[in-house]
Amino acid sequence: HLDDGGEVGALGAASAQPAAPASHETELRQRRLAELGCFRGPVDGRESPALRRAERDCPPVKPFLRIETGRPVGPIKRVAADADCRVAATVSDDKVVRLWALPEGRSIAVQRLPIGDNDSGEIAAVAVSPDGRWVAAGGIDVDPARNAIYVFDVETRRQVRRLGNLRQSIDNLAFSPDGSRLAASGDGVHVFDTASGREVAVDPDYESRTQGLAWGPDGSLFAAGYDGFVRRYGPDGRRTHKVRSKEGAKPYDIDVSPDGTRLAVGFADADTAELLDAGTLQPRGRADTADLRDDNVSRVAWRADGRLFAGGDTSAAASRLHTFGRDGRRLDDVPLPVDFVLDMKRCGQGVIFAAV
Repeated sequence: HLDDGGEVGALGAASAQPAAPASHETELRQRRLAELGCFRGPVDGRESPALRRAERDCPPVKPFLRIETGRPVGPIKRVAADADCRVAATVSDDKVVRLWALPEGRSIAVQRLPIGDNDSGEIAAVAVSPDGRWVAAGGIDVDPARNAIYVFDVETRRQVRRLGNLRQSIDNLAFSPDGSRLAASGDGVHVFDTASGREVAVDPDYESRTQGLAWGPDGSLFAAGYDGFVRRYGPDGRRTHKVRSKEGAKPYDIDVSPDGTRLAVGFADADTAELLDAGTLQPRGRADTADLRDDNVSRVAWRADGRLFAGGDTSAAASRLHTFGRDGRRLDDVPLPVDFVLDMKRCGQGVIFAAV
């Protein structure tokens, strides 16, 4: 060591301390943090200030033993697909994102996010970019005060970005039509630039959860919240309209017609879907459900030809997907051997849905 006078003391030489030896355990920690996008230093098995900062700022990387069954464990809660309906992503209670090749439904990948005990690490939201390149997922993070969105590359199966630190768990995700932006709902609505990960817009003015998110073809964004309001945001991210729904107190799902002129809103507490003007959010009718026995019509999706699909919970022995014209006129039903439609999205020329 060196004494106060700068001379070499008797216990050693005036040379730098040798670097700590590399260890396999430290290398594993570096690799896990690098996969999360938190650590960008060398993966060399050596302790460093950068590694300690990454462990402080990023989710815990404690390993948990998981058995891979090759299929979802529990109901599929959310489903998403690319614009051409070539790849789908699903999430359920097993804390993983599963990717499927369409139309055959072949499993092609399993993506894992950081997990913890109980509901820590549960995934509640998933989205696929229109070109099928990215998959985004989020829910209840291992750090419940900093809920993040994890973005994966579909081809390489590697995580490429970790976005945001939302105070509440994430309810829904949606890519813009050109894939340049990603919207997330949780503690309000957040919009991120996909390339940089930068948050470009946020609206915290929500009194309850927000399950419904949808983009219009012109880049406008729509949100349906459990506080009873439907909101519209212009392509610049600024809110232009906030209107209380007429058909129910709990708007749950929302979708924009292919031509961008109409909205369909589904409700957790109503047996119909509301139709709104996409520019003004003024009423344009309702789905004709007078003779249906549904407890609610909570899920909605427009098909490419302008036909509206709607479904939800029913007291009947088997549920149905109901179809309507753009004016709400009842068309026909698609019988399903299920009790509850959990999610539904446009997929190519048709729709893809999850049900139990």
